[in-house]
Amino acid sequence: MQQVFVQFADRTEAQLVAPTMLVEDFAKMMNVVALFFAGKLLKNTEVISVVPQDCTLVAVSPVDGAGKDKKRKKKAKKTPKRKPHVQKKHKLSLLKLYKVSGDKVDSLREYCPRCGPAVRMAKHANRTHCGRCGHAGK
Repeated sequence: MQQVFVQFADRTEAQLVAPTMLVEDFAKMMNVVALFFAGKLLKNTEVISVVPQDCTLVAVSPVDGAGKDKKRKKKAKKTPKRKPHVQKKHKLSLLKLYKVSGDKVDSLREYCPRCGPAVRMAKHANRTHCGRCGHAGK
């Protein structure tokens, strides 16, 4: 008699097997579909004596049914992707902020009275507005 260990998903059992027994008969006796040894499937026509004494056989049990559902095809989007806003680059945009006359440079934008001399006010059609503090001029 030859002793082999059969590893199931949840447990491992030791079994005594006659060396002349076929793998197919042993699999039916253990109620498994297939037996693996060293990562290779044992053929049903092989004899158990092809595996060494005290080795571990991995058993694959029969499974009822398949997965839950088939994977569904991803739906196509109906609306096109929104294009993000890209700022336009203006060449020589500093010329809008300053006026050069002779040796003198004058600022064309007002400075914010709340924030100080570093922050300029934005020009709108009917008012001026500070982007930092929100102060609105005339």
